[in-house]
Parts: sequence; structure tokens; C-alpha cells
Amino acid sequence: MQTLTLRFCGCYMMLCILLIAGCNRETKSVLPADFTLRKFVLQDSLAEIELSLPQKMDTFFEWVDVSDDACDDLKKYRFTCKKCNAVAETGYFKEPLIDSVYRFTAYHVNNFRCKFDTKQPDSFDLGRWYMRMEVKYGQQDTNDDPIRFVLVDSGKIRINGRLFVEESYTVEDPSSSLKYSSTTLQAFTVIDSSMFLIEYECCKPDCNGFIEEMKKSLATLKIREIKK
Repeated sequence: MQTLTLRFCGCYMMLCILLIAGCNRETKSVLPADFTLRKFVLQDSLAEIELSLPQKMDTFFEWVDVSDDACDDLKKYRFTCKKCNAVAETGYFKEPLIDSVYRFTAYHVNNFRCKFDTKQPDSFDLGRWYMRMEVKYGQQDTNDDPIRFVLVDSGKIRINGRLFVEESYTVEDPSSSLKYSSTTLQAFTVIDSSMFLIEYECCKPDCNGFIEEMKKSLATLKIREIKK
């Protein structure tokens, strides 16, 4: 009887250890089979960016999106679908929504002397960020500007040890000739006191599940700052 009790206690303790180990194991999302590793280096070798993207985002290019203020000029890096619209937007006007968009874009202020007002995004006012997006796409449900900006999700997340502000939203313009609404997942952090922002955009018939799938890509993001 004593031997049976000891065996039972031993099995129970082993089960508890396995359960505790399972609870402490880090959960990792499984990447879709069509994802592939991409790398690029930021301007002036500030940092190397690495992440996994859908293979359909197979065309890469970079450019400067100019504005009327040097501190608003943006250096952009884009992976896009070869069959989609490979547009390098630039100028002082709001970019119109276009159909057939399936892309990833990373960008930062082109002039690094234009520093961000904080070294970490944890103190960033999310309310100001939402206001910025509504200004970009126009006020919702007004007669003058019927573009509809709908926030899907937002919050602060940590990716490979670095803090990000993340949000996802949809944009629809009933007054245009567009067939589909636009779906976007966006996140930003700070590198060397400069804002670094990434966004995934989809505007085509099959954008269902796009945000969830791109969050798996976002989880693979690694930023390796290059020491000088």
C-alpha cells in the first residue's frame, strides 16, 4: 500500500511539473507556409530590419515622400505585390485610395535631425494618434467628406523586446469609384529618438483575415541597431 502511494505521489508530482512547464512556455504563432524572410537596411545604416512577409509581396523599392517641411519628408521602404499598383506616392496632397493594394511599408523622417519628442512610445498619447488618422482620412460621416475611418483595434505591444503602439483600421470612401474598402495594420516605435512606423495595407476583394495574418508577420519583426 505504501509503495502504491509513493508511486501515485511521484506520478502526481511529475504531472504538476509538466503542467507548470507548459504554462511557462512561450506561445508562438505559426507562420503561414507562404511567408518568406525579408531584410533591408535603413538610411545611413541606422538599423537592419528583418521580418517574414507573404511571398506575394515580392517587389521592393525605396524613395523619399517629400512634403512642404523638411521634417515631414519621409523615407519609405516598400514590399508590394508585383501585380498590384506599385505606387511611390509623393507630394503635398492626401494620397487617394486605390484598388489592388497588397503591401508592406516602413518609414521614418528622412532627416534624422528631426527627432521625436520621446525615446519610448509608452508615453505616447493614443488620442492624438487617432485624431491624426481622422484628419488624414477626413471626419466621419459628414456631408463634405464621406470617407469613413473605422478603428478596429489598438494598444501597446512588445515585439522581440521592443515596445510598439499598434492599431488596425478600415477606410471606405463611398463617393469614389473604388470597389473595395481599405484594411490597414499599423505599428510604430522609436529608434534613436526617431519615429519608425510600419504598415500593412490591403485593398482588394479578399482582405478577410488580413489583419490577423499580418499580426503574425509583425510578431517576427526584428530591429538590429547598427553601432557606429
